[in-house]
Amino acid sequence: MNNQIYIGSTKDLRKRLKDHNSGKEISTKRYLPWRLIYYEAFIEEKLARIREHKLKHNGNALRELKKRIGLLNLLNTTFSSKLNKSDAGFTLIEILVVLVMLSAFLLLGLLALDPVAQFDKAKDAQRKHDFEEINNALDTYYNDNSCYPTQSQNLPFGLEWKDSVSGVVYMKKVPQDPDCSKTGYCYVYQTDANTCPQWGVLWTRFSRPTDASRCLIQSACGTNPNPQYNYCVMSGNINCLYIQSNPL
Repeated sequence: MNNQIYIGSTKDLRKRLKDHNSGKEISTKRYLPWRLIYYEAFIEEKLARIREHKLKHNGNALRELKKRIGLLNLLNTTFSSKLNKSDAGFTLIEILVVLVMLSAFLLLGLLALDPVAQFDKAKDAQRKHDFEEINNALDTYYNDNSCYPTQSQNLPFGLEWKDSVSGVVYMKKVPQDPDCSKTGYCYVYQTDANTCPQWGVLWTRFSRPTDASRCLIQSACGTNPNPQYNYCVMSGNINCLYIQSNPL
């Protein structure tokens, strides 16, 4: 049977079975040989056609017939035996094919997403967040001292920021650029040489700068004297003359 069931109706059962097994029927030719396992006889062709249609299109009717004649258990046993003997290899191949296809789709997805660009954007987002945190600490320092940190004090990037006089801790750890040791572009704090600076600028370099994230020094001072740094955050009243005269 090759695990195939054929349902049909005919006026001459012997001839019909012979035709199927001789390969004359294209639809059943590849499942040879066929053998008769069950038949029903009707006094009218119309009734036979109705029964045929019901068995072909009503799953419950066909299932009940299989159970009644013991065909359901026979098919299950035959299918399991065939699967164990010959289909296991094909099943493994199918699994391997699916895995290869999934890997290909995953690779195409990664290429479309451009993981390097995504990592760069994540690092730029971290830089922007770091500067917001540092700038908030600078404002707190200014509120406490009416000055920004001096050149000599600088900012202890990567370390704790603690005022040596008052003992106030402004940051448990001042962030440092995530690629500082790799690229050499580390966070930079710039101010003038006054003992009580009234301004300060934080400088860094974005991997993928956008118009919304560019340094505003150029807008404030007319030029950016430090083109190697394309992102900055300003605090206080910026001394453009000093910045232009003292590039980093």
